[in-house]
Amino acid sequence: PSPTAAEHVYEDLRGRIELILDGGPTRIGVESTVLDLTTSPPTILRPGGISPEQLRPILGELRLRAEAAEARRSPGTRYRHYRPRAEVVLIERWEEAKHRPLVERLAASVRRLGYIGRERGLSFGNAEAHVVELPPDPQEYARRLFAIFRELDQRGVEVILVEGVEETDLGLAVMDRLRRAASRVL
Repeated sequence: PSPTAAEHVYEDLRGRIELILDGGPTRIGVESTVLDLTTSPPTILRPGGISPEQLRPILGELRLRAEAAEARRSPGTRYRHYRPRAEVVLIERWEEAKHRPLVERLAASVRRLGYIGRERGLSFGNAEAHVVELPPDPQEYARRLFAIFRELDQRGVEVILVEGVEETDLGLAVMDRLRRAASRVL
């Protein structure tokens, strides 16, 4: 996952760089918003730390979803460098009757499981479960997402189940990164 603190840079580049300046963890977490201003209306090629809601007063109408060919022009949209080592399974919108049995079946098939979501009283069976409560707002989620992925990787989880968020404000960027990290979307 993308580094959001100096220690992450050290882990990723240990032995390949001589110095790291530590200015503290990132305030936003998700990379920059990338726009194509050559289109009318302007197109968001990759949602990021500046939300559509913040851009609209300046730019007016925006196109939120770039076509695949357009999006490829933006850095960070082509490769899956947002993925942790563990498999990520994204639950876009929780539906109790549908997702509870799937989560419990999946938990029964692994030794270590990460879960990023709301408190739902889920049973993880015999799996060693590492539960991270869903950050309360999209801004906090955007800031912590990659650090949470790294933490769960360090704990050796095999699968990370993650609940999606509403795609408004920074939730758009969070969902973009979750979809890129996910090998499966439920």
